[in-house]
Amino acid sequence: WLYTMADSKNKKIRQRTHPSESHVVRSLNVHFYDEHPSWNFNSCDTELWPFTKESIGLAIWDEILPRLKSFETQTWREILLVGKKQNHSEDVQYINPAAQKRLADKYIELASIISLRLNGTHRIYGYMVGSVFNIIWYDPHHGDNSNCVYRSHKKHT
Repeated sequence: WLYTMADSKNKKIRQRTHPSESHVVRSLNVHFYDEHPSWNFNSCDTELWPFTKESIGLAIWDEILPRLKSFETQTWREILLVGKKQNHSEDVQYINPAAQKRLADKYIELASIISLRLNGTHRIYGYMVGSVFNIIWYDPHHGDNSNCVYRSHKKHT
């Protein structure tokens, strides 16, 4: 038994130094890769690559929600590992400088940001907290241009 001082009134608390192995509660550490995605729109930017009605229009109904629903039938392992060519993380130091500034302005500190492909040039960018994808930007101009969140340079050019 180990005796400790709990507070200034000199109360003694008895506790074991080491719990017996038969009483240790083990929690399952389920990695988010085995979970299905869910979405958080609280971090959506309304200034650059905004997630707003004016910027997205009908794409929310015709493209974004159907694709997010489709992602929900998969696990994060399938989305990010099996589909890593289309859905992957990008190092924040290589994203558009304006995007880096917006992250700082929104007090979001990240080493990398995740890109989810909606279609040919449309991407959603965000970050993970557990199995929840926190959406920041909708980028309809992904490609080899300076108007996108992350510029993908064409190979062999």
